[in-house]
This record gives sequence, C-alpha cells and structure tokens, in this order.
Amino acid sequence: MLKLMFVFTLLAFSYGATAQHSFFVGVLSDHYQDAVYMDFRDGQLKSFNDGGFDATQLIGYRYQGDQWAAGLCHYNNTYSDPTTCVFGELGRPLTARISVSAGINLTYGYREALLTQDETASMDKMILPITYVGASYRFSQVNLAYQVLGMGAQVLLLEFEF
Repeated sequence: MLKLMFVFTLLAFSYGATAQHSFFVGVLSDHYQDAVYMDFRDGQLKSFNDGGFDATQLIGYRYQGDQWAAGLCHYNNTYSDPTTCVFGELGRPLTARISVSAGINLTYGYREALLTQDETASMDKMILPITYVGASYRFSQVNLAYQVLGMGAQVLLLEFEF
C-alpha cells in the first residue's frame, strides 16, 4: 500500500520544471532525552534505538522539485521495529548551499502500546504521521541534512544526488 502511495506521489508531482533524484542514509539519530521503555513483547526495560547507521539502518530515496520533495524511507524505529515511510516536504533555499524544509512522514511500523507505554493498548503496527523541520548544506553532489522530528528525535542524513 505504501509503495502505491509513493508511486502516486511521484506521478502527481512529476510535472515540475527541474527535478533531481537522491539516495540518503542516516548517519546519526538521537532522542531528546535519555529514556528507557518497557517492551511488552518480552517484559524488559530497554533503551531507545539511538546511534549511527548500524542502529537505525535508515535508507531512503528523494525526488526533489524546485521547492518541494517527496520520497520514501525504511529504518529501525525508536523501539527497533522495522518501519517504512512515505514523505512530502516543502523547502526554501536560503543561499546557493543552504536550504530549509518542513514536511510530514506517513510511517508504518510503530506500535501503540510502546508509544503510549500502555500494556493494554494494541501491539499491532499502525500508520503514524510524524512532522519534521530541517536544514541542509549542499556540497557538490552530496548534501548533509539535519532534521528535527515532532516525536522528539533528531537525525543527521547524508544524501547523494544522481
């Protein structure tokens, strides 16, 4: 279902005058607080999934227009569950190298019981919207991007244009 949504998003926005493709990886992710959570699957206290690429395994694809972008990504979320997302964002260049953006991810992979820390809530995976703001610095064909997510996390991305 998410793959179909992504294809539709690309087709809907593909009329833009200029567009570029890029592949990105998560270099570092961190939550604003050092936190532990109760994992109701095995009854153990665990730490949030913070760290480098080995922790989140964040990878994604971005289709960039003049002042917008759309794409998809896959990563291991806060609770180490595999998660898939489609995203859309609006962006604005500040200089030739620096730009800012704001967007929303529609993610599939979070579990209500873990998010709310309520063991009576559902352990089924659900669709969850996550907003974000960010800034990026463009080198030649490589961008370094920093994003702050509304759920209390931040991520550093390395993006390769092709």
